[in-house]
Amino acid sequence: MWKDLVIILVTYDLWFYVAHRWMHSSQYLVPFHKHHHQYDHDKKMTYWDAGRGHIVENILTNIGFFVPIVLLSSDFITSGIAYSFITVRGLLRHDHRAPDWIGKHHLIHHSHPRYNFSSYPIDVLFGTVKK
Repeated sequence: MWKDLVIILVTYDLWFYVAHRWMHSSQYLVPFHKHHHQYDHDKKMTYWDAGRGHIVENILTNIGFFVPIVLLSSDFITSGIAYSFITVRGLLRHDHRAPDWIGKHHLIHHSHPRYNFSSYPIDVLFGTVKK
């Protein structure tokens, strides 16, 4: 279970990074992703802002969750834990009130969209971290 859980989370973070960069660079995907970046910059972001996105964006980013589950034939419990973790983490990463250990570096992405696309370790790996 733990091995599958780690594989699912790492694979998801890698896929999310690639998909998110693609949504910032593809002329076909930018119009869908712009909905996620439209918010009032005068207010601090909250978890509600995480869910603001187009259905195309949601499908594209969630592929990175389902592919490893199918390939690993992960059980329901492992898949549920992984999905819950990814969902809660995604919500908290968009909330200025979340604790620092959650990885609030993604909040910087919303004011500097060329940085902090995914989880901190993945952004470090690809050289796109901004503190």
